[in-house]
Amino acid sequence: HDGQRMPTLDQIAVFWRDVTSRIKAIDPQRLVNSGGSSLREQQWNRWKHQGWKLDTLAQQQEALDLLYAKGGPDVVDIHWYPSPSLHLRVSDGAKGTTSLGLGEYHAMAKRIKLPFMVGEVGLKAMVRDPKNATNQDFWRTYPTYFASLSEPQAEPWVRDMLQTVIDAQVPLSYWWAYSSDRAMDQNDPQRWDITLERNPKLVQLVATANRQLQKRLTEMAFSENNK
Repeated sequence: HDGQRMPTLDQIAVFWRDVTSRIKAIDPQRLVNSGGSSLREQQWNRWKHQGWKLDTLAQQQEALDLLYAKGGPDVVDIHWYPSPSLHLRVSDGAKGTTSLGLGEYHAMAKRIKLPFMVGEVGLKAMVRDPKNATNQDFWRTYPTYFASLSEPQAEPWVRDMLQTVIDAQVPLSYWWAYSSDRAMDQNDPQRWDITLERNPKLVQLVATANRQLQKRLTEMAFSENNK
């Protein structure tokens, strides 16, 4: 389209398998990752029908199966920013939608029998733009969200997000904070680095969540080993 490459999902799957096999040929013990990101809400329907109908959870599972099965990457890796969350149809022929969260993603990875990680997780402020209908829809849906990281309502969203990671028992997640050497980025007050100098409260929240997750995973491993 307009000179751009527009690969289909099955073509991406072939590419992933080809790259994985080439890496394994040089280093058989190397774990290969896809680099993350997430499927769009209409991924299966774009692949099968070139349409924009919302997928069902089962259809998203089929799309992931295609990408990761049969010699693809060794780890299911997604990027997850919980607001707004992805939505899918409950099932074909049923009304309503359901959220696609970390728990559902982790369950899909287990069905593929691959480990699961989140290559990017984080939150960002959402400005209020009365001229943008999509933006206004967001604020109607999430009236308690924050327009600045300095607002007091930002912390509860961080706590909820970290608790979701714990509850989904995701063993490895990377906090995302954009960074560059430009002064405008280094001095951006909306930048949420995990550094004591810039964001000591965030460091405390992440460290506490990490200890809770370690405890949860240790207890789960002990339970599995003693069955």
